[in-house]
Amino acid sequence: MFEGTIADYNEVIKLNPNYAEAYFKRGNVKFDLGDYSGAMADYDRAIELKPDYAGAYNSRGLAKADLDEHSEAIADYDRAIELKPDFAGAYYNRGNAKADSDEYSEAIADYARAIELKPDFAKAYNNRGDINRILKRHSEAMADFDRAIELNPNYVKAYYNRGQAYASLKEKEKAHQDFSKAWKLVEQSGKDLLLNLTGGALSESDNGWESVEAIWERNKDLSAAEAQALVDKAVAEVRANRS
Repeated sequence: MFEGTIADYNEVIKLNPNYAEAYFKRGNVKFDLGDYSGAMADYDRAIELKPDYAGAYNSRGLAKADLDEHSEAIADYDRAIELKPDFAGAYYNRGNAKADSDEYSEAIADYARAIELKPDFAKAYNNRGDINRILKRHSEAMADFDRAIELNPNYVKAYYNRGQAYASLKEKEKAHQDFSKAWKLVEQSGKDLLLNLTGGALSESDNGWESVEAIWERNKDLSAAEAQALVDKAVAEVRANRS
């Protein structure tokens, strides 16, 4: 839910062209609308007016990351952390950018720092767990997913990721339980959770949602590995439909 509309912030800026907060908040609205370039322009202006604006650096980093400008995003997170060393969100976001750049050790270090600063940071546990899974550090991955789920029992992505970890260990029953739990939460909460589960890969169109739902309904009783492949296939099909 936006705090205001772009028109609202336009009016504020017209009255006070040097109000950094208005540029920052207008940038947030543009970011939420997917206008990352427009958001960056507003964050640029907010930083120009207020050079120590850690939040604006962090948000500009997010916009750059969504434009796949990961090294530039990391530079903004670095500056946000320099200005505000206890900024857990900036460590988390830098960890994501490091992970996207395959800098796994540094990503894990950032997630660890985010957790140190914010012990109930379920997303940081989940994302660290996923890196540990990729690196085949199975016990560490499981501990992270377990903690993420303990902190947020409705965390779809953590169940899905833990299911992947179990599947890689050939613990089929546990994997199937986690995939089933993830899907039940999706069914309960609808499309938004499915978008979260797939990292935003699914189309907003009704056709994309219906295709995933139909595939699942036809194949509810598959093995763990097949269930994982099912979700991955559904994501791939919707990605293909978007291109």
